[in-house]
Amino acid sequence: MTQTGNVGIGNTAPTNLLMVGNARCDGSTWIVASDRNLKDNFVPVSTREILAKVAGLPITRWNYKSDTNTAHLGPVAQDFRAAFGLGADDKASPPLTKAASPWQRFKA
Repeated sequence: MTQTGNVGIGNTAPTNLLMVGNARCDGSTWIVASDRNLKDNFVPVSTREILAKVAGLPITRWNYKSDTNTAHLGPVAQDFRAAFGLGADDKASPPLTKAASPWQRFKA
């Protein structure tokens, strides 16, 4: 913990309220690191293939069981994993899936 109250897990100099590695939280939003310098093994992909997979994802409106008042829009982790094979498991989505509005535009 810093003098300003920031907490770091796997990070000795947290710049936000909570930092877990390079992911950080400002108290309202998770900000996931996307810096090219933190990544490796870049491989080109077919944009057409990716868009075809996105178009095939079921896009639904839903809410978390623990928060019935907040609606969300997008695919679920199981469908995303089945389509792309990404993520540590089929229970959580990679950060890209959190941007709900683009999914609907891709499917248009």
